[in-house]
Amino acid sequence: MPFNHLETIGIAGLAACVPLDGRRAPAVQTASDLGFIAAGRVLDKGNVGRRHVGAVVYAGMTPDYRSPATACVLQHRLGLSRDCVAYDMNIGGAGFGYGLQAVGSLLAGLSARYALLVLGDTPSKQIPASDSDAEVYCDAGSAVLLERHADAAPMDIHTRAVSDKYTCMMMPGGGFRGETPMTDPEAVFTLGERHRLRHHWSVLRATVQCELPALIEEFMRGRNMGPEAYDRVIITPADDDLWDTLPSDLRARTISGGADGAAHALGSAIPLTLAREYGASNASSPQRLMAAGFGEGLSFFAMEFCVRPADVEPVIESDAAYDQGAVSHEF
Repeated sequence: MPFNHLETIGIAGLAACVPLDGRRAPAVQTASDLGFIAAGRVLDKGNVGRRHVGAVVYAGMTPDYRSPATACVLQHRLGLSRDCVAYDMNIGGAGFGYGLQAVGSLLAGLSARYALLVLGDTPSKQIPASDSDAEVYCDAGSAVLLERHADAAPMDIHTRAVSDKYTCMMMPGGGFRGETPMTDPEAVFTLGERHRLRHHWSVLRATVQCELPALIEEFMRGRNMGPEAYDRVIITPADDDLWDTLPSDLRARTISGGADGAAHALGSAIPLTLAREYGASNASSPQRLMAAGFGEGLSFFAMEFCVRPADVEPVIESDAAYDQGAVSHEF
């Protein structure tokens, strides 16, 4: 089984931010606002000069705009150097694994010392509060600061795409397949059913219960590791049905089981879980962790990485929003 293996790239900082009410962002607050707050925190805590950050990648399903990339907005707001790679990844639930794979590989080929992965999703803006699906998710943003250094513990990431099931978790509106032609431009910008996050729950659950435990087992077997090799295991989202499919020795080390808020924060679920677990700790000894999850696509990942609890920030709560993001076309 092929892995993405990174030997000189480590996690130097991690933070997660949620709205003040813990679940739903205010109408004016976007996913990138939450991610921006988290990114600023890890840069400030690490005393990292903005000119030393060579890349910023935003991963999420709810960007600020369809174009340009939200990463460009974040680059500007964070005051990063112009000599900085900035692009988006249209991925939500699997954003942590896929994002670290992309940003870690990117940093390995750059001359810069640091790179930022910013994750953020506001599913409350895709699902009406009256819909029962709204209770499945919470809004959150997070940031992971990666650093290149010779003593970094290896990071292994395995990804998988079961793309024949792509329609069972999707928001069909917002693109150009099936939308109203521009002969009626006003209709293109009218929100409706196509702009709601949709689920085919029976297919989604059956696929996840089959694929994710198998991927975790394959990952550990390929590395000749068992659950006892890890200080903690994070599997997200781990609802009761998925939980019952996991081996007992794996469940014993898992810190993200059941239907809690952290398990359903999409790309920020793992950072949010780590912030709740380690945010109050000053311990400097690295924790060896395994994480696994899935997202739309359907995309799956399993990975091993290390993080020092002292590099993890406590959960941040904020309703702050960027007040210069509204756009006028009156030149």
